[in-house]
Amino acid sequence: MEKKYCHIRCPDCKIKIRLTITEKNYGMRVEIICPDCGRKCHTTIHAPTEPAQKSSKEILDELQQDNPFLDELNNLFGTRKKK
Repeated sequence: MEKKYCHIRCPDCKIKIRLTITEKNYGMRVEIICPDCGRKCHTTIHAPTEPAQKSSKEILDELQQDNPFLDELNNLFGTRKKK
């Protein structure tokens, strides 16, 4: 099981507290005790959101749109296909 970390700030002393979490902890409400000041607080551990990944074709299309550098290379070498 892969471990991930979540950082929470203490509401009183503002230090960062690192929580070790696993998939089975997602959605759970936990009580945290600050190791510095002793303040108790509660938080819910949310599942991490993964950014949508683009295909390599989508990335290349974005890079080739209206890129003056590539246009200049095309003018010099004639390698870029016109759309």
